[in-house]
Amino acid sequence: MNYMQMRTLKLGDIVYQKAGKAHGSDQDMGPLCVVLAITARGGVLLADTLTNARYWSPYQRLYLYPATEAHKVLLWRRVGFTLPLGG
Repeated sequence: MNYMQMRTLKLGDIVYQKAGKAHGSDQDMGPLCVVLAITARGGVLLADTLTNARYWSPYQRLYLYPATEAHKVLLWRRVGFTLPLGG
């Protein structure tokens, strides 16, 4: 993800990291994660939808996953995420 994409990232968006080589075509997709928080410097707090683990990741390692609204809600429930009022 580049800086401009990070600026449009929102709480509740679904992202993933690629596992394997940094610049190869044989990369595997990591687990889907829900964005819980974003810092001004580009740190992103994630909730792993498989293990429910929370961890920080720099935005440069992330890729936006094109999830439908229904898919987002299902993944949010897996990690206990709810949008704040007005969000």
